[in-house]
Amino acid sequence: MSTVTRIDTNFLRGEFCGVFVVNQNNSFSIVEVGSTLSVPPILSYLEKNKISKESVRNIFITHVHLDHSGGAGLLLKELPNATIYTQAAGVTHIVDPHAKLVPGAVEVYGKEVFDADYPGIIGCDANRVKAMNENDVVDGFKFFEAPGHAFHHGMFFLEELGYLFSGDALGFGFKEMNLCPLLCTSPTQFDSKAWLQTVQKMETLPIKVIQPTHFEPLTDVKGVLESCKRQLVVYENLIQTNDTQEDLKKHYIEAITEELNRYGSKSVEKAYEMIIGDINVAGLWYRVQKRLQKKK
Repeated sequence: MSTVTRIDTNFLRGEFCGVFVVNQNNSFSIVEVGSTLSVPPILSYLEKNKISKESVRNIFITHVHLDHSGGAGLLLKELPNATIYTQAAGVTHIVDPHAKLVPGAVEVYGKEVFDADYPGIIGCDANRVKAMNENDVVDGFKFFEAPGHAFHHGMFFLEELGYLFSGDALGFGFKEMNLCPLLCTSPTQFDSKAWLQTVQKMETLPIKVIQPTHFEPLTDVKGVLESCKRQLVVYENLIQTNDTQEDLKKHYIEAITEELNRYGSKSVEKAYEMIIGDINVAGLWYRVQKRLQKKK
């Protein structure tokens, strides 16, 4: 039977960003890549566990945000037989991250933070980066389009184990929040309606484990999906009913407080810090601004 091992890359902090090594009869796949800073821990894991670089066949990336894909070029150089698979719209960004992806990240994070967290990003050989479309299967990993967090987001379902690698599509999994799966609504592609359809699609799958990239596996599958649906309805309502960023932030904090309470988590301030709440508010505010512009 296949096995899944999580590597804590210690990106930004411990137990924040995972990379996953799947062993299928000594043929290996890696799910997610993380930042460039995540590549040394991946290679260290392979070496310590006597996994040859040549035995890694696949690298699956849920979406091209740099905490998931930034190290793709560096890792691919080290794994001579590996092919990267991702959603079709993400392929060009992984092949040439400096065309749009890197400049966009610098604009969001600022150059100082970007240089500290994502140093040395390089592109990939286009012949080794492949698109996956809905229901495509590679070595038992079934791909599902999963827009909402980002339009180019996908998820990979390892049917043998009932294991869904969800990226950022089904919330975070932090122990400090009692595994309350708060969603990441970062700018600029948050789309509550598309995201709701993504969640509803997952309800049709025989999922046993949801594995977010950030961080713990989630086994209360029904509870996670219900939480995601609740949040999406609330966040869309916030977009439609708040005209100032101050009001939006206030009501966002009220909304996540209510969801955290459902999971018995009272440390709202800590949760807001862990999920980088200001970025999530910014994603909702971007949608508010779009709504207000339409009214003019």
